[in-house]
Amino acid sequence: MAADFGLQPADIRWAAICLVLTYGSLMLAFGALGDRIGHLTVFRAGLALAVVAFSLCTWAPTFGVLLAGRILQGIAVALVLSCAPALATRTRAESQRTVALGAYGPLIGGLSLLTMGWQGVFAIRIPLMAAALVASFWLAGVLRPVARSAAQPEPGAARFARIGWLALGLALTLLAPPLLGELARPQAGWIALAAAASATLGLWVIRAFAKTQQTSGSPYLPTAIARNRSFWSLQGAAVLIQFASFAVPLIAPFALLGELSQSAVASGALMATWALGTLAGSAAAPRLALRWGVARCTQASFGLASLGLVMVALWPQIPGLPWMLTSLVLQGFALGLFQVTYGDQVMASLPLASRGIAGSITMVTRTVGLVFGASLWIALLKHTGFVGVYTVAATVMLVYALLTLRLRHWSMTP
Repeated sequence: MAADFGLQPADIRWAAICLVLTYGSLMLAFGALGDRIGHLTVFRAGLALAVVAFSLCTWAPTFGVLLAGRILQGIAVALVLSCAPALATRTRAESQRTVALGAYGPLIGGLSLLTMGWQGVFAIRIPLMAAALVASFWLAGVLRPVARSAAQPEPGAARFARIGWLALGLALTLLAPPLLGELARPQAGWIALAAAASATLGLWVIRAFAKTQQTSGSPYLPTAIARNRSFWSLQGAAVLIQFASFAVPLIAPFALLGELSQSAVASGALMATWALGTLAGSAAAPRLALRWGVARCTQASFGLASLGLVMVALWPQIPGLPWMLTSLVLQGFALGLFQVTYGDQVMASLPLASRGIAGSITMVTRTVGLVFGASLWIALLKHTGFVGVYTVAATVMLVYALLTLRLRHWSMTP
């Protein structure tokens, strides 16, 4: 992609930033929209827009057009993912909510890159999104009905204007880390100032939105949940596990191909085991939650993910494929288990009519963790090496685990 558009490698990352900033800031707004007009309606709109966005990205003549396509893709992702968890839980009885979330996962299309170039990554998704849009009409017949949100004491336009401010605050906050990644440029002083201003203004807007929620007669989060320390403890854990775990797919390939002198085939196979471990953790979550309880599984998975990062940090001291394989599978399994059990608790904590908001929260915490992880780990790699990256990642998680040893921090039930 960089070669086709004549760009420096550092410039191409804005193709990812445009996507993440867009869907990260809009997710909660579209989740609220789904609760109001119907989750399936919002979901279908996202699939239709995704066909347009992927088409634009596939045949983009310039990098500017590609970025426009990525922004459209971000809007489509926000529309789809904000309501997808809500739809997944509505395909089964409420008692099987964990099973539905365990089966819910991302589409895989990376092999197209090997045969079709970077355009193939987008092109192969066009028929997939079109097929999903057609299949959504069958989905309408299997969804459990959910009562729409009750009429609110304030006009709908006013409510969405307020959550629009939240979207702006999230966008400004998430823009700060990518800007800090540009400090190597000659205008470093101005870039640092812009990053600080973006983060400060973004956090101020989010704080102002939170204050309006405290006095609102129809807050997006019920007052009991907004004041529940366990709820916010879970959100902190979700951000941290995504933040720390992102060091695995982002940094481990550099270590395997560089310092550890693994072949490209061996490195690819090892990284695949991490992804397979994540899928295995998601699949095992319903049975483990039934046996041990959702809260205990959430807490245990966080600790196991920390242990996996410690094991990765020890790669130079304990060389060999078996150790690397075990550490990657363990870390991936723990991440998959956490995502399902954490998501289950968030979905259960909000009313059925607010499942769009609940599903969006789980995606926003993931996005925040990934954005900050992508910005920090690459910078830290240059100064500490990959061992330092995983030492910091594991330490952050272990400290949080020690601060939240009591099960009440991990359970939404008394």
